[in-house]
Amino acid sequence: MSKLAEVKPISCLPAPPPGWHDYDYEVLDDGRLVLVRVNIDVASVSPHDRARVWPKARLRLSCFDGVTESDVLELAAVPWPKVDKLPDGRWLVVASRCAWNQRNVSIFNPDGSRAENFAVGDGVGPIVCLPDGRLWVGYIDQGVFGDPRREHPASSGLAAFDINKACVGRFAHQEYAICDCYALGATGTVVWACTYADFPIIRIDGDGIRLWDNGIDGAFAIAANDTHVILAGGYHPDANKLVLLRLEEKSAVLVDEVRLGAEDEKINWLGRNGIMHAIAGREWLQVRIDDWLETVW
Repeated sequence: MSKLAEVKPISCLPAPPPGWHDYDYEVLDDGRLVLVRVNIDVASVSPHDRARVWPKARLRLSCFDGVTESDVLELAAVPWPKVDKLPDGRWLVVASRCAWNQRNVSIFNPDGSRAENFAVGDGVGPIVCLPDGRLWVGYIDQGVFGDPRREHPASSGLAAFDINKACVGRFAHQEYAICDCYALGATGTVVWACTYADFPIIRIDGDGIRLWDNGIDGAFAIAANDTHVILAGGYHPDANKLVLLRLEEKSAVLVDEVRLGAEDEKINWLGRNGIMHAIAGREWLQVRIDDWLETVW
């Protein structure tokens, strides 16, 4: 049994306005939570029919600091949207599924006017905007293997784009290839990932790429500092599991683990700057690496 103390919510999320439904969340570099809402209850639509929903839907985006909801913006929806914010405050909205030549990234000014758009390819998975303005995109398998020539940045499984729309980096390692990017996060401008099929811990920064062997499969969120990593989620029945790992020379070694909530309770996991965020129902919880380490030493 973990010695991690009971994780208490830091806040209760504001209820969606009438006619809107919670869809997704993102955590920003400043610690605020992005709330993504849709005016259609997408979860109640059968998977077969969801593609038909998006052209009729609208998005409502906002930021929440634990007390106040701000920066509200309403937009026409895109298919399976991924949302983040650039350091200058503009909104970034990505259509996860699209034609390969489609400009599926749109940047919106605070007043809702579209500033620019560009293409990052099909099969977009997790994304993260860094404080230096770079957008890192993780790709699901449809993106990794969707380009038969394997020339598109998506084929690398993880690629970076700058504010000038250019691809400025793509994952390349002589011993490992990404098939599907499951978890993606950042600590400052350092990018962290955990990817299918071998699920190594991946660190990308100015010094290059480093990998650690990892025995935890299927995590969907990652939070890290220089010495430790939290992985969250996994294959059933591990969807609500948190693990704390220590980064050694070549391997990530298990330090502690804990489960939050009931086994069948849906939790949205988000990792950033050494903190794992959890959205469980209307509660917003956080687990900090430093706080967890205090309970195990």
